[in-house]
Amino acid sequence: TNNTHTHNTQRIAEVSVAGGRVYRAHSVVCTLPLGVLKGRNAKTAVTFSPDISSFPEKANAIERLGFGPQEVILLRFKTAGDRCVRVQQSVGGVCRESMSDVFWPSDCAVFDTTDGRFRFINMHAYGKPGVLVVQQSKQQSEQVGFLTDAHILEQCLTLLADTFHTSIQQHAHAVLQSDTPGVAESVSENSVTPPLSGVSALHKLLLAYDASRWCVDPFSMGSVPYIPLHATPQDIAALSTPELDGALVFAGDATSLRGFQCVTGAVESGRRAAKQ
Repeated sequence: TNNTHTHNTQRIAEVSVAGGRVYRAHSVVCTLPLGVLKGRNAKTAVTFSPDISSFPEKANAIERLGFGPQEVILLRFKTAGDRCVRVQQSVGGVCRESMSDVFWPSDCAVFDTTDGRFRFINMHAYGKPGVLVVQQSKQQSEQVGFLTDAHILEQCLTLLADTFHTSIQQHAHAVLQSDTPGVAESVSENSVTPPLSGVSALHKLLLAYDASRWCVDPFSMGSVPYIPLHATPQDIAALSTPELDGALVFAGDATSLRGFQCVTGAVESGRRAAKQ
C-alpha cells in the first residue's frame, strides 16, 4: 500500500503500510515493480531502513535498469462456431486462404499490419475463443494517458476493418444472422438490407474489451523492464541478490535472467525467492 517502509532489526523484518499497520516476519519478499522502486509516483514511494543506498549494487541496478510502457488491449469477439468463413492471409508475400470461425486466420499465432502501433496476438489459437490481445508500441503506449478507452478501441477496430474487410463482412453475416433466427424469412423480396461491414460490423461482433493503463497506474508506473545501453545483465543479478542475511529478498520478472520481461520470469523468481 502507499508509503511502504521496510525496516530490519535483529533479523526481524518489518513492513509498515499506510494507516500505521506493521507486519513482522523473518523475511520479506519484495515484488514491487521497478517503476515503484524507482519512486516515480510520490503516493507509492517506498523507503528502506537501512536505506537502499546501503546496498550500492542494488541501488545502482534499480537506477540503471529501464522500465518502459507497453500497454495492451483485450478484445473478445463472437465466434462462428461451425459456420466457418474464408480468410485471406499473406504469408511470405504469398496470399493463401483458410477456413476460420473468426474473421482473422485462426491458426496464426501473431500477426502484424502496416500500422506499427499495434501487434495482434491470437489467443483464439491457444484455446481462448474469439480473443485477441493487442500489444501497443512504445510510442502508442506513451499516449495512453491522453486517450480514452473508446478512442483506443476505435483505432484497433478501424485497423482490423481495413485489414480483414471481406472476411469481417462474411463473418458478421454468418454469426449475426444465426443470432436472430427467422430474420431471413421475414424480409420481403423487395426490401434491401445492406450487409454489415467494417467497423460497424465489428462493434456488433464485439462482446467485451479492456485496455491496460500500467504506465499511469501509481502501483506499477510502467510495464516492461529492459536493459538500456548503460545497463548490463549483471544489474539483473544484483537486483535478485538477497540483502540483510536473507531478511530482504527481491523477486519479479525484472530479477530473472532466464525469464526477463516474461511471466515465466516472475514465476521462476518467486520460486527462487522462496528458496532463498
